[in-house]
Amino acid sequence: MHLPALNEGAEAFLPFFNKKEIYAAFILQLNKDLQRAAINLEFSENRFYDLSMLCELIAGGLEAAIKRSDFNLQQAFYIIDIDENKAKALLSNDENTYKSLSFLIVKRILQKIILRKVFSDKS
Repeated sequence: MHLPALNEGAEAFLPFFNKKEIYAAFILQLNKDLQRAAINLEFSENRFYDLSMLCELIAGGLEAAIKRSDFNLQQAFYIIDIDENKAKALLSNDENTYKSLSFLIVKRILQKIILRKVFSDKS
């Protein structure tokens, strides 16, 4: 199983959305990380979200969270395990900041799930 790097595009991650076991684990981890990061979103495990829809929904939740005075973006990056330098580069250089950040979040969480799968299969 090829592990996509965070700098790869969406096409490298799309095949994993078609694997039911990985997708289910991804949704569970996404909900857990978003809750811990104080981003008020929850995704149903019984519904399929395509990558574009997922990023749009996360972008909206992220934008709403950032506008709250009690939200700490740096802490959210730490909880989700997003490289702060990559996130800051997106924040300063991207006109679609929220969507780009949401895609980075999706890619990182999916990468964690794939890594877990790869290492659990070797046991």
